[in-house]
Parts: sequence; structure tokens; C-alpha cells
Amino acid sequence: MQNYRYLHKVLETKRKEKYPSVENPYPVIYGLNRSVSRLLYLLCYVTKPTIVVETGVANGFSSSYILSAMDKVDHGKLFSIDGIIRPWHTRKNIG
Repeated sequence: MQNYRYLHKVLETKRKEKYPSVENPYPVIYGLNRSVSRLLYLLCYVTKPTIVVETGVANGFSSSYILSAMDKVDHGKLFSIDGIIRPWHTRKNIG
């Protein structure tokens, strides 16, 4: 649960950063709201999937919640796929 709280702090910090910029290439609206993030976390925590495939990483918020649950139950692997779709995006900025 500590990771979960940390992720919400990161989200709030991102809301205050200038968009678009190299440091903040995606709008915060691409991130998850509290209900969806809790749902992702709980689904992975309860079902303990062996493999999750995620398409569309953006800021990496959904990845963080999935990985946090997998870490807590010590089970599963996440494969995230995304591409560079805007001129200011770089591999470093995805997820």
C-alpha cells in the first residue's frame, strides 16, 4: 500500500508540471483516476496473473500499479508496449 500512496503523490506532482514538455510529454489525463488505478491494482493482487500485456504505456501510471500489485504478491510479469507518437517523445520519456 505504501507504493500505492507514492504513485498518487507522483501523479499530483505531474499535474503541476508544464505540458507538453520533454519532461512531461503526456497530459495527466492519460494517467489513471483513483478508481481505475485501484481496480488495476486489485485485479492483479487478487487474480495473481502470470503474464499481463499492456499496450499504450504513456506516463507509465498503469504499469506502476500493475507492477506494485505483482511485487506485493511476488508473482507475474508485465510486458508493456508503446511507441513514439509525438515529435518530443523519446524512448526515455515512455513509461
